[in-house]
Amino acid sequence: MIRLQCALVALYKARILMQRPLVSVKSGWDFPRMPVEPFEKYSEAALRVARQRVGRDFRVGGVVHLTETTADQHLLVLYVKAELIGGPPETTNSVAWFDQMELCELRNSGLMVPEADEALKAMDWRALIPRGHFPPGY
Repeated sequence: MIRLQCALVALYKARILMQRPLVSVKSGWDFPRMPVEPFEKYSEAALRVARQRVGRDFRVGGVVHLTETTADQHLLVLYVKAELIGGPPETTNSVAWFDQMELCELRNSGLMVPEADEALKAMDWRALIPRGHFPPGY
């Protein structure tokens, strides 16, 4: 049986939202994600992830990446782009917004789960951010 999950690639200006896994064997920062319910569209799943994990509304875009693992189970993860509506974003103990430098620090210190690191590399996250939202020096 194939399991399907939706991961939220949430953007606000030049930052990406990451979340510590709530209950998991793996540790580190990851994209907020949840299983897709039967007969649920990926865009509906992305909005549900945003509301339940972040408590905010987002404008959902398209799928920007897909991963497939078959080690312990057959799992497909759709990485869906979404932009925060309103602002500014909030940071909590389990959810934070990271810029490019901070994401590099997470990766280099081993505080990001490998799947999130692979997804960021594959989708070239800087290309997802609207022009004019990078701070000077980027």
